[in-house]
Amino acid sequence: MKQLEDQFTKSIEHFRKQAFIDVISKKPETTIKDLYMLGEKHGLSDLCIGELLGQPIRIKKKKSKKQKGAVDVRSAAARKSYDEAVLEFLKTGDGEFLSAVDVRSKIGGTPLQVRKALNRLIGNGKVTYKGKARATRYAAA
Repeated sequence: MKQLEDQFTKSIEHFRKQAFIDVISKKPETTIKDLYMLGEKHGLSDLCIGELLGQPIRIKKKKSKKQKGAVDVRSAAARKSYDEAVLEFLKTGDGEFLSAVDVRSKIGGTPLQVRKALNRLIGNGKVTYKGKARATRYAAA
């Protein structure tokens, strides 16, 4: 009996929503305020604009916390390994100054991870840099 009652309730709700949509679609001059008040009065305040327009409702998926291209640098050993990979890549440049984007495209990692690694290497005297902001270029010392 419970399943039948639930199905009946869902059907009634569907037809109420459809009737509401049919009525307002014949009155395109209806304001959002009027729609809201009418929906509130008849228990249909949970309708979305997409439903009113007959558009499918798309819910955006939450982005995962791990960014695309991110590498694991949570532990000291992982950071050291990543720093070494960055330094080795800069050494292949034969003294040529390379951008952080160049490093990221070859080694991986997020922009923040690359910047932090480069700053650690600069602090240790293993990397030099020239320029500012987006024009900053790096080379092995």
